[in-house]
Amino acid sequence: MGIQTKLLLFIGVILLLIFTGIAAVNYQTTKQEVEDNLREQAEKVRSLLMAYRDVQQKVFLNYEVPLTDITLHFFPAYAISKISEEYPNWDKSGFSFKVVLHIVVVNLLKC
Repeated sequence: MGIQTKLLLFIGVILLLIFTGIAAVNYQTTKQEVEDNLREQAEKVRSLLMAYRDVQQKVFLNYEVPLTDITLHFFPAYAISKISEEYPNWDKSGFSFKVVLHIVVVNLLKC
């Protein structure tokens, strides 16, 4: 092998390593941006659900709706807890959320 061939091979290997490094950094950056975007969207969904729950809960309290087996099913926290159970069946992103119903109901009964 001549000196020119060795030099070309060395330059080729160096360029390959540089391009591989650039691709790896670009991949990690893109992956992080996508994850951050998904977290932001998940936070918006959570905020919307919690705002809905708070507004509807105030309606229950303002009109002094008695908490019975029938009215419990119309209670916003109950609805959101059922949505949290069903959500993974409809969305395959891996995002999930849990609403603990009994804490909300206990707090309402104390009011």
